[in-house]
Amino acid sequence: MSKGRLRQIGFLVLVAALVPAVIRDAGILHIINMMYLMAIPAMSLNLIMSTGHVSFAHAAFIAIGAYFSTLLSMKAGLPFWFCLPLAGAVGALIAWGIGWIILRIKGPYFFLVTVAFSEVVIRSATHFKEITGGHQGIEQIPKPSITIPHLFAFKFESETSFYYLMLAAMLVSLLAMYKLQRGHWGLSWRAAREADMVAESVGVDVIRYKVAAFSTGCFFAAMAGSLFAHYVSFINPGTFGLLMQFGMLMSVIVGGREYFYGPIIGTLFLRGLSASVARMAVYEPIVYGTILALIILFFPVGIAGLPSRFAAQWTSILYRIRRKAHEPA
Repeated sequence: MSKGRLRQIGFLVLVAALVPAVIRDAGILHIINMMYLMAIPAMSLNLIMSTGHVSFAHAAFIAIGAYFSTLLSMKAGLPFWFCLPLAGAVGALIAWGIGWIILRIKGPYFFLVTVAFSEVVIRSATHFKEITGGHQGIEQIPKPSITIPHLFAFKFESETSFYYLMLAAMLVSLLAMYKLQRGHWGLSWRAAREADMVAESVGVDVIRYKVAAFSTGCFFAAMAGSLFAHYVSFINPGTFGLLMQFGMLMSVIVGGREYFYGPIIGTLFLRGLSASVARMAVYEPIVYGTILALIILFFPVGIAGLPSRFAAQWTSILYRIRRKAHEPA
């Protein structure tokens, strides 16, 4: 990464850190917190899609992380800082176990299998009421806290305190995923997407790399579920349905799946739009559907690709103008 790009990122992080000093409204901070939180699973879904598979089970892994972290916290009494990585590890372990089977399937069959897995998870969370609370869900999930005996104690309760937690979680997750996608693993994942048979012919174990991508993406999704549960302090099976899955997929497509930062832009744009039309919730599916259709038809590279597309068009216009100016009269 160039020094210029690092300076730009540092400036953006500094601006983000100063947001609570400018915005004091708790409602707006809550919207921003959810933007940061949902950017993590959107980015991890794009990581899985880099292998050529579109998973519709991502929301189910968010649910797995949320329920596992909640039960560890409320039943076993473990602090949030232990529940968070353990929830991610459980999500990755389950993804690793089923990945060896389902990632051999391609096309619409893979889509159907992941939808079925998502339904199994949601139905299980609904059926086992003694553990998950069923449709009633689980309330009063403990908030994260930092405690040093006899010295310091801090509990994340305000939207401002959660703002910095969500911002830090998003930045750390994005840095880890950036390193993976820009390294050897990322190259192998893209090779598996573009030409898996060719990659296998040169010695690349395609299934192993696909399972690694699937497990990694589900690890971050499960950790996002843990963050979500301890942030809102309430979960139920309906929260993690296909609507959440569709929202993450839209964030990737609208933002631009070929750009690393595309899902972040898509999440910020759609979450902001959703908050702005909250009073007209009945029209929200129409608005989302229209945006998705326009992006697919006219801007398939997504919002992240618009600057380069406009720059290319502007360069082409300038070239034609100069060429015409130098033509003999």
